[in-house]
Amino acid sequence: MKTFTYTIKDELGIHARPAGMLAKTAKGFAGTTVTIEKDGKEVAATKLIALMGLGVKQNDTITVK
Repeated sequence: MKTFTYTIKDELGIHARPAGMLAKTAKGFAGTTVTIEKDGKEVAATKLIALMGLGVKQNDTITVK
């Protein structure tokens, strides 16, 4: 499993538009599971509402698996 961390630079964090783009991109990787983790909470990257529910803001660090 590949894992990396990323610090969000966008001043609005992960709001509706970037969350939608991320979910759409993650759905393109058929046969894989992409997850995003912040502060111990992990959600599927394909779930738009779950991504927005993480409350990721500027300068937060997320882990992508």
